Amino acid sequence: MTRTILSVVALAAIAPAAVSAQTTVVSDEAVRIERAEILTEQAWLLASHKGDFENAAIQLREAAALRGTDFQSVADLVNAGRFQFYANRKITAVSTLRVAAETAEQIGDLATAARTWREAAWVAAEAGELSTAVALLERADATLADVAVVALGTFTVDR
Repeated sequence: MTRTILSVVALAAIAPAAVSAQTTVVSDEAVRIERAEILTEQAWLLASHKGDFENAAIQLREAAALRGTDFQSVADLVNAGRFQFYANRKITAVSTLRVAAETAEQIGDLATAARTWREAAWVAAEAGELSTAVALLERADATLADVAVVALGTFTVDR
């Protein structure tokens, strides 16, 4: 009986701290996502109204970092890479597009990953980095092969 009472008292003492910690985590995540959305919106305004592609890319990369690994993070990174290309930062754009493709692979979006590897290859070619472009095209082809395996694996043929 004494043991049960002590357990109840111990739970009562730590429960508020656990609830507070959980609330803080949820709150922190909501703040990060809200900040990422604001940065993404500001980036598009910078790019479309001022033609400030370099700062728009910086904001999109920051937004992607705040989001973590998700579909919107991939979109932010792809667009950051495009903006870097428009700002004539081609090597940086290749790097950003690589991160976007790798992130897409991590979340299982192989079609987006393959498309992004190809885009990175095109930018590398535009930058005169032909060996890098070839390597990125090979990575895109390997990813496309993975897409085909996944797609074909979901179908069955009745004979």
